[in-house]
Amino acid sequence: MGQFIYSQQFVLPHFFLSRSLQFVPCSSAASCVGTMQRGWSGRGFEEPESLQSSVTLRPGQSSLPAQGLNAHCKALAVKCMICPLPLIPCRHFGQSSKLLRHQVTHTGEKPYKCPECGKIFSQSSNLAEHRRTHAGQKLHRCGICGKSFALGSYLAKHQITHTGERPYRCTECGKGFRQSSNLIQHQRTHTGERPYTCPQCGKSFCQNSHLIKHRRTHTGERPYRCPQCGKSFRQSANLLEHQNTHTGERPYQCGQCGKSFCWSSAFSKHQRTHLS
Repeated sequence: MGQFIYSQQFVLPHFFLSRSLQFVPCSSAASCVGTMQRGWSGRGFEEPESLQSSVTLRPGQSSLPAQGLNAHCKALAVKCMICPLPLIPCRHFGQSSKLLRHQVTHTGEKPYKCPECGKIFSQSSNLAEHRRTHAGQKLHRCGICGKSFALGSYLAKHQITHTGERPYRCTECGKGFRQSSNLIQHQRTHTGERPYTCPQCGKSFCQNSHLIKHRRTHTGERPYRCPQCGKSFRQSANLLEHQNTHTGERPYQCGQCGKSFCWSSAFSKHQRTHLS
């Protein structure tokens, strides 16, 4: 499809093409797409307008009156040209930036890096939320049990524990998972794939998060610091468990004797006493 060029007086400022955005009149998508590919022959637009109020498209170098275009395209839609997502009404995209953020999911680009632990993200909002794990902030609370989490994604995963739903099923062994990412990681146990390799010692891992944690054993880095006592940890999960010692929370309870623990490691050690 050719590039859209607009005059300053064009009356549809939201009808804007940037990078691989594709704007399609959703009321008659098929015919309009065909017309656009031919360079807009002008069929269906009767009133002549001046160049200052027209839209020019390439290739074809044809002009269409903005008034006629506005009447014809009563509803515009924006569509990603990479994936088959359904057309979304353009009123939901005040700017092209939202679709551009979506398209990053196709390129794999992750330009936002955490200055504390080096983890990278595709969205600045995801980085901002991640940095709360370093500060120990838990802003996302479960409405069912009241448990709080540093990240909204952690809360979403937790809430599935209340429903017991496991919608993602392995086609090899039939095992079900709550998250699609867990299924992908599990499938590597069947294939033996370990795509993440440490450049320092050559050890490989099936998950990137495992590689990140492993590399801290080489650097000695402890990026997760407790805001109350200053103690630091290599993993965010260890910081979250450590904070239980300050709050008195004991989330790990033995189903046999009822004893509860702050640390999952202490809980696991206790459970072995029932087996002996």
